[in-house]
Amino acid sequence: MKTPVELCNDALRIMGLRPDCTNIDNNPTSQSDKVFHAFYNQTRRKIIKLTRPRFACVENFKLLGTPVDPTDPNSEKQFIKPQDCLYIQKVDNTDDFTEYGRQIIVRRCVKDNAIYLNYVRDVVDTGIWTDEFDELMAAALAKKAVAFLTKDSTAKQVCDSEYALQLASFNALNARDTKIKKKHHYLQKNMWSFPRRY
Repeated sequence: MKTPVELCNDALRIMGLRPDCTNIDNNPTSQSDKVFHAFYNQTRRKIIKLTRPRFACVENFKLLGTPVDPTDPNSEKQFIKPQDCLYIQKVDNTDDFTEYGRQIIVRRCVKDNAIYLNYVRDVVDTGIWTDEFDELMAAALAKKAVAFLTKDSTAKQVCDSEYALQLASFNALNARDTKIKKKHHYLQKNMWSFPRRY
């Protein structure tokens, strides 16, 4: 897996520029360092939220909440989202909830003031990413930064097409992996539900 600086240098190569990125965290010096310092984190969050890669999905995360109105036993319950939550996929297999900033409000009765949350988290550690996600991230960085680093219209077209290609490729791969996982889970769950033949 690649470091953020290596991903930024890959993005520069996609643009047709010299890979001179050395530091995007503290006190960036070069023009490319400054541009990627400004865009890296927001691009990461956007791409993870958009594609919802398997390595970023958290299943059945237990959250404890409190009633919105403590005097009403049937009151809506409020929960605080995990700090790393980018996108909520499910709340106890229901869509009957509302998000307000960092809060989740659940309207129906909740047993023991707890819910189980499936969500997409913001993965900062690039060591957890897959090679395919690295390629997509480099293409997304190139698409975002190309207008700030070069005025070449051909470079912009190259970055746009590379991003579209990597996004389609990653989505196809991620969908296939999800289907395999679901099928495996179904087989495991129903392994003993069929009569044995001797």
